[in-house]
Amino acid sequence: MSKFGNCLSNLSLRAMARHREATEDLVPSVATFAPAIMVVNLTRCSMEEAWQDNGMRLALSRRQFHDRLGLTEEEIAADTVITPVDKAALLKCGYHVIVQPLVDLQETSLGRRQLSAAEASITEALRVWTYALLPAIAMQIQGTSRSALITDQTYDWLSEQAQNLVRLAGKSAAGKDIPQMEPGSEAAAWAGDLPSFLSALSDAGRKLSLKFPEEDAPRKGEDLRAKVNAITQGMSVGQHKDRNMKHLLTMRITTLDVLAKAKRIATKAVQSLIKESSNSEKGYERLDGLGPYHVLRNPDAFGKRSAGAAKKVIQAQSPPSYVQQTSDVDNRLSESELAWIALLCDVDPFLITAQHILLHDEMIGMREWGNALRGEKVTPCFLLHLEALRRNPDAVEAPGQRMVVEVYELLPKYLMLEARG
Repeated sequence: MSKFGNCLSNLSLRAMARHREATEDLVPSVATFAPAIMVVNLTRCSMEEAWQDNGMRLALSRRQFHDRLGLTEEEIAADTVITPVDKAALLKCGYHVIVQPLVDLQETSLGRRQLSAAEASITEALRVWTYALLPAIAMQIQGTSRSALITDQTYDWLSEQAQNLVRLAGKSAAGKDIPQMEPGSEAAAWAGDLPSFLSALSDAGRKLSLKFPEEDAPRKGEDLRAKVNAITQGMSVGQHKDRNMKHLLTMRITTLDVLAKAKRIATKAVQSLIKESSNSEKGYERLDGLGPYHVLRNPDAFGKRSAGAAKKVIQAQSPPSYVQQTSDVDNRLSESELAWIALLCDVDPFLITAQHILLHDEMIGMREWGNALRGEKVTPCFLLHLEALRRNPDAVEAPGQRMVVEVYELLPKYLMLEARG
């Protein structure tokens, strides 16, 4: 096995053992124990030069299982474990951190329950926020006070500013998220377009509730929309009303767009991971109790059949729709989008993507912050880390951290009228 393969195997073996020993309440995320390796292209720079990247160094050091490895360009090119995307980053940048997802597919029933719960939470958030925000968005775009009136002007605007809503509406034409309609019925022509899709989301969201900061009880139905209208009125007065109203509209449209994107990607990732769990189960059966990382570290001792089964188990942890190693932003969640999901959906974002795992502490802090805003009791371990970054901008080292802190500061302010003490 290659140098990188051996390094990753050693870390993963230890991480998986720790993951299985830990009780559920001590594991805030499936990414908590994911191994991370800083690989340095020694043809381009030295280990010391790569370690001067303070943001990367601090993020790597926070990982419970991490290591550093120097490779020449010849070794990188010959390696069969490093993906082409990671190789390209190493050749371009000189160093790169590679994180191995740690989705324990051996525990398939638990894993499937977690994945299904994540997708359901995102779907519920999309429904309730569509119901809550759509009339207020329409009133602001159309310049009217008639909350029940939504015209083509609003749908045209959303089609331009919320492409993920449009894409999700198109995918729903098969009847996944909107009611099936009989051929020839008057409503059949609406199936799959944006107005009917948003109407279906709103109808489902009408029955759901949201709890706002510093309120004793959650709101639903018209009471929920009244709260949103009160926030609009509060933003429409004062010295900075024009700026606030612009930000308000942007935040509300972006909320629906991000949740639509998360819904689409989560569905794809869940389907892919459940399919791969079947491959993983078959691999574990062939291993007959042997650990996959142990087998790959000693392939000559176990033979090709066992080595092939071990490789199948490990590869099953990284399907493309979950790893999202693509430059296509339509199918890849950004740092800001993950922060949005963690805060609004109370979901571990690393259940649906292996991207941005180095921002584990920040993402779990966003989840704690969302729970706190909804009035739930939280142990603010990671939230304290986020608050320290907010109070001391000089401590923000990585661009990804800056994006998360921006969402942390602005999203509750404009979406929930949260007043920070």
